[in-house]
Amino acid sequence: MAIVGSVAFSEFFLLTLYLQDVLHYSAVQSGAAFAAFALTVVAASNVAQAIVGRVGVRPTLTAGLLVSAAVSRVAHAPAGGRPLLLGSVPGVRARAAPAWGSRSSP
Repeated sequence: MAIVGSVAFSEFFLLTLYLQDVLHYSAVQSGAAFAAFALTVVAASNVAQAIVGRVGVRPTLTAGLLVSAAVSRVAHAPAGGRPLLLGSVPGVRARAAPAWGSRSSP
């Protein structure tokens, strides 16, 4: 779980760099882009708390990780006409490098 937490929190840093350096968002726009995610975490944590009380920690954690892997597998965000989500292993969130598929690459 420590690895999952480390990857999840480092993803915010990398996505912020992507939003500001590649998509040219301002700091305020980058922060606003994460608002939907933050609200989803608040809602999901309240639901998860109720589920843990009914079925226990292990089944809830397993279901949450499987749902997260499934969402990561199908999530796409267009950037230059190509999806950000690369790779074929569910749960692995590989993000496109700024030079990948750009006109400036040889």
